[in-house]
Amino acid sequence: LNKRRSTRTFSGVSISIKDLSYLLLYSGGIVNPGMVLDESRRSYPSAGARYPLEVYPLVIIGNEEIKAGLYHYNVKEHTLEVILEEDLKQWLLESTGNFKPITKASVLFIITGVLDRARVKYGDRGYRYVLIEAGHMAQNLLLLSTGLRMANLAVGGYVDSKITKLLDLELTKEVPLYMIV
Repeated sequence: LNKRRSTRTFSGVSISIKDLSYLLLYSGGIVNPGMVLDESRRSYPSAGARYPLEVYPLVIIGNEEIKAGLYHYNVKEHTLEVILEEDLKQWLLESTGNFKPITKASVLFIITGVLDRARVKYGDRGYRYVLIEAGHMAQNLLLLSTGLRMANLAVGGYVDSKITKLLDLELTKEVPLYMIV
């Protein structure tokens, strides 16, 4: 906790699949695998155990283990689903107001919320819970990456329409909420 700091200086070194797996599992994955799904739990609180968040890791600097591109984290199977394998640095610059330091980061986690997962139980108040949960997951990512001695930064400044288009989201169902570098 004392060492966690936002930084805008990144090493330009790629992330290992082991570290990426660790960050995904302990920030938002199922931490007691093998359990019946209804009895499983995650490392962040979720109103009514609805778990409305989705995570899309965007690997900025690829390597032999994991190519640069966009992925979806499949929580149930603790796997990455390939959405797009390509260099997205130019897209990142356009999506973040030409924030150049981001192109030297190894990975960007895009957190989205599937609103109806919370709304079905909590109505309009469910939206509030989705936002709160995004904060919980983001804090986990920030603290875990600090523990791995990785530079990190929470990013709230981005062009919503670019994120929505890249992820092919229907805004009435799923919305971009937060990004963690």
